[in-house]
Amino acid sequence: AVEILERHPASGVVKRPPSAEFAVELQRDVRAPLGLGIDFYKDQPYLQVAVIGHGPFALWNSRCSPSRKILVGDRIIEVNGVYGDPGEMMNCLQTSGNLRLILSRPAFISEVD
Repeated sequence: AVEILERHPASGVVKRPPSAEFAVELQRDVRAPLGLGIDFYKDQPYLQVAVIGHGPFALWNSRCSPSRKILVGDRIIEVNGVYGDPGEMMNCLQTSGNLRLILSRPAFISEVD
């Protein structure tokens, strides 16, 4: 499948189809901070990226293509095969060294560098 992205030149807003999903695979030292701030609500089937700090996620962003960067506002909908249970997904994020995430992005998210 071909993914079409549009970036508004003045605002830096990236337009991605609302149902677009993308995968991220990374490794982390479980003794080190995650470097990711997460918002989650028990009644929502996803984790929402609130902050990206120093750590494996910032490193991922520095090395990946622009269309696969993790942005504030992205939704983590699966962690290592776990989906639909934000508490269990959070547990996987905190305790797993090898992470495979499936993320989705709302239609408009602004990339701030």
